[in-house]
Amino acid sequence: MSAARRDYELSKDAEEDKPTGTLFSGDPNAPKRKKNTAQVQERKLPFFVDVFLFPISLAGIIQVVVYVIASFVLRVLPIGICWGIIMVVVNGYMYWYFCECIRDSAVGAIRAPDVITTHPDIPDAISEFRRIVALMVLFALPSVAYYVYTRQVDTPFWIITGAVGLFFPISLLAVVMYGYLSAMNPILIIRSVIAAPLGYVGTIAVFWVLVGVSEFLRVLMSATIALDLLGSAFLTYMTLVAGHVLGRFYFNNSEKLDWEV
Repeated sequence: MSAARRDYELSKDAEEDKPTGTLFSGDPNAPKRKKNTAQVQERKLPFFVDVFLFPISLAGIIQVVVYVIASFVLRVLPIGICWGIIMVVVNGYMYWYFCECIRDSAVGAIRAPDVITTHPDIPDAISEFRRIVALMVLFALPSVAYYVYTRQVDTPFWIITGAVGLFFPISLLAVVMYGYLSAMNPILIIRSVIAAPLGYVGTIAVFWVLVGVSEFLRVLMSATIALDLLGSAFLTYMTLVAGHVLGRFYFNNSEKLDWEV
């Protein structure tokens, strides 16, 4: 657990009690929980500058460098059972760290979490990896199925893809914050988008621009080994920034979302 998350857990004792309820409901007349600010870090630069500095911490840079090198080594190793095990462990760890970036940002952190001394157990990392991969497959399936069935990239295809792009980030955030795939409940997801529409539109715009531009540049830079490593590092770096943007959406709108996490 990072310092920001640890501060958050410790400061819960100073908050007002909030009544328990179901995942989607609570007593509207009960006193609301005060917003936790014990671990909030102040930005010294404008948001649209400082947000790109999120991975600039010793731990963040180490994660990016180690993951890029490990991914490159995996691509040159012969495919087999050992390769598959190493691939799952390496990607599982990086997916876990990406989720930690979201969770840390959701409680006010502005720099990548220091988890050098608090690595997860391998089963925990693999579980996180499985949840995120399952989520991506579930969201990719409608567009893929439509194309396979019709062999057309037409208006319905783009409507389906647009809906995926709209609801994937908030679903990813819910799964990360709750820690289980069933948090991708349509009622929760739609209600959350309606609760903070302007903030969410801005968040998903920045999220998809970061992911899309990074992936595009990575493909362009795959001509040589050096450029490929640089492109992979850039993609990994920007993915952490995108996770930070998603976490900050929750931090800025936690009372509106009222997820009780």
